[in-house]
Amino acid sequence: MLLLDDDALAREAVAGALRDLGAIVHASAREAEINLALRGGLRPELLVMDLRIDGGLQGLDITRRVRARFNPPPPAIMITGDTDPDTLAQLRASGFGWLIKPIDAETLGALASAQLASVA
Repeated sequence: MLLLDDDALAREAVAGALRDLGAIVHASAREAEINLALRGGLRPELLVMDLRIDGGLQGLDITRRVRARFNPPPPAIMITGDTDPDTLAQLRASGFGWLIKPIDAETLGALASAQLASVA
């Protein structure tokens, strides 16, 4: 799995939860780190992406750019603490799975399993 979150504590918490579920996780803080890993051969089965990167709603755009590199594109889960109605509308329209922080490992695991099953 490929995880993006610019908040170190959140990134480690989500990565730890995914690893506890048996996932191999490549955790990144920036899009540049993701690009480097992808050029190095990383082929993620699932993207777990924070919506707010560097203070802006960049997560959706980054997710779309990463997915465009693969055929078929990996499913994605967006994570956010932003509950603004416009933000929630963007998440619903994205077609990606999404969770509102704080998240728990059981909910994350269930959504990850559902997303992975949707491409199997």
